[in-house]
Amino acid sequence: MERMLAAILAADVAGYSRLMGKDEMGTLAALKACEAEVIDPTVGNHNGRIFKRMGDGFLVVFGSAVDAVECALDWQDKLGQRSDQSLRFRIGIHLGEVIAEADDIYGDGVNVAARLESMAQPGCIAVSDDTFRQVNDRMDVEFIDLGEQELKNISRPVRVWEWRSDITVPGPLRKAELELPEKPSIVLLPFRNLSGDEQQDSLAEGLRLDIQSALTQVSGVFLIAMGTADAFRGATASEAGSSLAVQYALQCSVRSAGNRIRVTAELTDTRAGQIAWAEQFDRMMDDTFALQDELTSRVLTAMNVKLVAGEQAKIWHKSFKNFKTLELFYKGLHAFFEMNRDEMVMARQYFEAVSKREPDSAIGPTWVTLCHSFELERGWSQAPEKTRELVGFWAEQAVDKEDADGQAQTVLSHVHLMNQDYEAALSAGRMATATRPGCANSNAFFANVLHHCGENDEAIHHINLAIRFHPLNPPFFRNILAAAHAARNEFDAAIATAKQVIESAPADIPARLVLTSAYVESNRVDLAKQIAAEIATLDPKFSVKRFADSQNFRDGRYLAQLSKDLRKSGLPD
Repeated sequence: MERMLAAILAADVAGYSRLMGKDEMGTLAALKACEAEVIDPTVGNHNGRIFKRMGDGFLVVFGSAVDAVECALDWQDKLGQRSDQSLRFRIGIHLGEVIAEADDIYGDGVNVAARLESMAQPGCIAVSDDTFRQVNDRMDVEFIDLGEQELKNISRPVRVWEWRSDITVPGPLRKAELELPEKPSIVLLPFRNLSGDEQQDSLAEGLRLDIQSALTQVSGVFLIAMGTADAFRGATASEAGSSLAVQYALQCSVRSAGNRIRVTAELTDTRAGQIAWAEQFDRMMDDTFALQDELTSRVLTAMNVKLVAGEQAKIWHKSFKNFKTLELFYKGLHAFFEMNRDEMVMARQYFEAVSKREPDSAIGPTWVTLCHSFELERGWSQAPEKTRELVGFWAEQAVDKEDADGQAQTVLSHVHLMNQDYEAALSAGRMATATRPGCANSNAFFANVLHHCGENDEAIHHINLAIRFHPLNPPFFRNILAAAHAARNEFDAAIATAKQVIESAPADIPARLVLTSAYVESNRVDLAKQIAAEIATLDPKFSVKRFADSQNFRDGRYLAQLSKDLRKSGLPD
């Protein structure tokens, strides 16, 4: 047993459980390749020793803080240059005393490093003040001071510094040229859990979801969708503001201890480059309902947004009684927007679990209904009549409950579309977007209804709104845009949009259907046949008739044109 002073680097893969749940073999293969190509050689080049490998985690010992930090920087830089960006590491470094045995290492040095790693943003490095003082004058590296933090099971507060990489800005938006909205605009960056306990992540995300949902219902605000905001985890307010072309960015950190919660909020005016408002809230855990309302009100006041009569009453209150339900809901949303047969089944199962856990909430039944309706629309149901019955059943469950987040009208709109009650579908869709004017999903789903009702000008307007709210949108959004352009005989625009979908989602079939038709209509039949062959490979059971029978268009002319083009490309009837 040896007692020594060492620099300890703790690292793990961000979101490892989620990655394993989605693709276990692919994630393991990616991690193995990452170890061989990045981690092992990088540690060796900087005089380090990997003391422990713990699934997705690594514990590395260095003789100096400089070696440890240089290794971590090299590690993150090499990961950022790889074509496979599926793995992102969080790294924590502390200079402290450790006890080393032949096959183990422990002590305060290890404990602090591990807590720092859990605090670090994906792709970033968190270091203790002891480490920072060793490297600050010896390395040309910029660290952000996070202040003194209370780390779990560590008796004294530790001052923490964080290095952030430019990989925190998503690649597709690094050169995007988005216009600043006319309305006061904001992005809610992922809230940071400073408790040192990953189990509390859902507390931070639940509070952000509350505020996001409240702001969605305020017509005076332009709000970036959570799916896009999530991709900026670890980015600064200025990076997010400039990349997304919004004026404000809200950053919050959340720490819980026992039955108390502390939230530190900071609203940055990214255009002026200054803090517009900052405050710390100390509350009891059972005061989180009031806290989310108070936070929302303070943000709107700081943004100089005036609520019109009645809108304050729409501010959304938490519908879920526990954070396990919230976690299931997030997983369901992620699977839903993958928009393929298998993921849609998984999404439906998650939302059914939400409904079972929260029987008084309309949110679970709302999304179960949407899953069933899209299974019908995309031709994924093995028993269409049974699925149609389930749509009606779950829709009744949704509308019979209090519409906590205003999305029941979105469900009704799609149910009416499925039943070919087009005027009712349009009416419900307009009510949904009136209730949630700043919601990417409400606008996107309404655009889908508008397209099927032949209102393609308005469909393009709403889907473009949805895309602007959610720049890193799921393929489903641009599928609607491509189809609406094709229905207006704007084939060049349809082709360009469909290609964007396929680039981001290589197995997407709806985009290929539009692309095939647009190529035929543009007298590029050879290209149409190539895409048709890809469709047949992706779905060997595809038939034009089965696809057409699953559609619910008010005006049959576009569907007739689409079906004719698909047959001409060689797809079987």
